[in-house]
Parts: sequence; C-alpha cells; structure tokens
Amino acid sequence: MNSKETEIRERVKEEFFKYSGVFPTEICQLPNSASGRIYFRISAEGGSTIGTFCDDAEEASAFVYLSEHFLKAGLPVPRVFHYNKENGIYFQSDLGDLTLHRYIEEKGALNSLESCKKALHHLVEFQTKGSDGLDFSVCFPRHSFDEISILWDLNYFKYTFLKPSGISFHEERLENDFRKLASEAVMDDCGYFLYRDFQSRNIMLQCDEMNFIDFQGGRRGSLCYDPASFIYSARSPFDLKVKDELLVFYRDELSKCNKDIARFDKYFYYYLLIRLLQTFGAYGYRGWFERKPAFSEIMPKAVQNFKDLLPRFSFTDKMPELRSVILKISEFSLDAKETLPDDSNLVVNISSFSYKHGLPEDKSGNGGGFIFDCRALPNPGKIEMYKPFSGKDKIVADYLASRPELLSFSENVKSIVSQSVEKYISRGFTHLMVSFGCTGGQHRSVYLAEKLAEFIKSKYPVKVNLEHMMQDSWGRKNIND
Repeated sequence: MNSKETEIRERVKEEFFKYSGVFPTEICQLPNSASGRIYFRISAEGGSTIGTFCDDAEEASAFVYLSEHFLKAGLPVPRVFHYNKENGIYFQSDLGDLTLHRYIEEKGALNSLESCKKALHHLVEFQTKGSDGLDFSVCFPRHSFDEISILWDLNYFKYTFLKPSGISFHEERLENDFRKLASEAVMDDCGYFLYRDFQSRNIMLQCDEMNFIDFQGGRRGSLCYDPASFIYSARSPFDLKVKDELLVFYRDELSKCNKDIARFDKYFYYYLLIRLLQTFGAYGYRGWFERKPAFSEIMPKAVQNFKDLLPRFSFTDKMPELRSVILKISEFSLDAKETLPDDSNLVVNISSFSYKHGLPEDKSGNGGGFIFDCRALPNPGKIEMYKPFSGKDKIVADYLASRPELLSFSENVKSIVSQSVEKYISRGFTHLMVSFGCTGGQHRSVYLAEKLAEFIKSKYPVKVNLEHMMQDSWGRKNIND
C-alpha cells in the first residue's frame, strides 16, 4: 500500500467511526479494481462491511442510486448503509470473496452450468424489473448505450487493438462502417437496463445465493448486449455448443416475460460483434500498453473464440471494410504483429510544461515537434484533494484514467506519435520532441507525458528522455493546474 492509499485508508477509517460510532477492529485493503475505486474490508463488533472510496462523485452517486433502486425491486445487490458525497466514501454489504468466476474454476465447467443459468435468470430480472421506474439520467458515464456509446467502444477497439496489432485497414471506410453498425444496432428496442459489465467476476456467491456488484456503469439499452457479454466471453470455460445452450436458456427466460424473441434474434449478433470488438480493445490496452501478461496470454483464446463465431456475422457483408477487418482478426497471431528493427539511434524527448511559463525549447536544434494542449481535459487541480499531488501519483492517475476524454485523447496522441516514430526510425532520424502543456504543468500534462513515455519505451527500440519542467514547483499553493 503506497502513501496515498494509506491516507485514503485512514480517511475511510475515520468516516466509519463517524458513521457507526465504533472503531474498526481491522481494516484490510482489497485487490484493486480496474477503475479508480479502492475497496476495504472493515471488521468491527457485529460483523464486517465493505468501505469504498470513489473519487468520481457521479460514478459513486450512480452506484448508490442503482443499489437503492434495485433493492426496492427485490433484486440481489449490496445495500449501501452510508454515503458521504463530499469525500466519495460509502459503506456497503460485505458479500464475501467467492465469485462465480472462482466457483467455475474450482468446480469445473459442466458442474457450474446450472449456476450460469441461474445468473442469466437474474439478468432478465435486472433488464426488465430493474428498468421499471429507473431514472436513467443518473446513469454514469452516459444515460444510454446509444450510437455515441457504441462508437466510443468501436474507436477504443481501433486505437488500442487494431492499430497496434499491425492489421491493415482503410480508416475512413472503416469509420463509415462503424457508423453503419452503430445506427443499425440502436434500431433495436433500447428501453431496458443494460448492466454493461455483466460477467462472472461481478457475481458473488454466498450461502447458495447470488448477489450482483459493479453495476455503476449500467444504463438504458438493448436486451442483447449483456447476454452476449456473459455467454460468449473468451474467458468462458464452455465450448460453443454449451454457449449456444445458454443462449437458448436465456431466450426461454425472455419469452416467459412476453418479450419479442424474433426482435431479439434479429439484433443479437450486432451486439455480440460490438462486444467482442470492445473486448479486443480492452485486451490490447491492458496487455500491450499496460504490459499486463494475463491479457496478452488470453489473446489467442479470444481470436479462436472470434473465429468460431465468424459465420454468424454475415450481416457485415454490407460493411465491406469492417468485414475485411474481422476476417483478418480471425487469422491474427501475436507472432504476426509487425516489428521494427532491434535498435535505432532515435531519441524521443517527452516533456510536460506550464503554459504560464511558455513553450519548451527544442535543444536538439531541429525546430521542435509535437505540442499537445491538455487544458480542455478534466482538471484534477480544481479538486482540493488532488492539489498536493501530481500526475505521477496514483491517486491523480487513477482519477484521470477513469475519464473517457483522457483515454480518447491519450490514444489519439499515441496513434499520431507512433506514425512519426516509425517513420523516423525507418529514415534514420535521431531526434523527436513531444510536449504536453496544461495550466500549471502538474497534473494532466504530467500524466499524459508519463503514459506516452511508457508506451514508446514498451513498443519501440528507442531512447526516451522524460522531463517534467515544473516539477520543482509542485505542491506550492500558488500553482493551480
């Protein structure tokens, strides 16, 4: 646990005492999630609870609201006992540590089939009963899984998997096909609750009962997305025949609710394709950019899963560039990923700076390079708790990593800079300068410079120099990044 997490732990401990009037006998941090949320198991007289710190007020409020709404609808979710919106801390039911994912690993695939069917039964309840009377305007980060949301996912796939993979494509034609796919998908009835992250790791098992967590990203949407995500995941232990059996079970559960099965069948594979492409984006980002081996290791399985399902995407015949891309994915191999020479003389100088103090100087004498203005991005410097920290600190980095605008900006920068790095290497150039500027040179610019440096180091045989020009002034009260 680093110093920032220790500080948050103490704040959670203090908030628990204010709420309950008793001191915890033990407080233990749980494994980090992929988001900026930090979880603690708090033990005290009478039992245990889960303390959560979330630095995004909209996300935390969405979770609290949805939890209350689902409980009123009789759905199995954790109860939120206390929420302090000012500091982003809330306490919820402790549902234990046994997830459906772990249960499947321990019991084996076939012995877990009935549990997966039970999860799908509950999913139908969330989608139907859960949507009744729900105020979708509270949902985070968007009220519905609409065309814009779908295009976000498809471009995430493009920037974090497709471009780094070396798969060739025509960008304008692919964008046109993305828009066509998104516009056709949303012609489905999109008036239901879409869980968004319905997976076995988010299903807790306790005393033969199931409870569901991590629904804060849920929103209005189609019935098709969540069963596609759950049933046809590359991590699923089932073969295609059993996956199809689960789909038949889900359809039967829908029919009991008098839903239009023909309509579901018409749009299901649109959403399955969208979900699978988004997953490739996630695997690419976590595996290639963040260098997490578990995600790179699952890539071959994801490709095989995609190849098995390829005949079901015949509708892409009217989207020729997308069709070309998915055919190439089905034959993709990590060994085929394009590589550059083992060494080069290129030096990439990356810096962060403050616009208050002017633009950085290019000491190589080549007249400068890229300068990216970060001032339009969400600003942690306006939030009191982040002011003492910089973009190098985890608490700020987690906040920025949770903002979609930052991800999009960062991936666009990586794409643009990568093109120059590759050309510079091939042409024998020796210097490239990339600078990120914001108001104070402490948060946004620093975070983005760090991320680009990590990316360039991991991908190319070049020397990277990283400099934060305002580092000596970080923490001063007159700096307002």
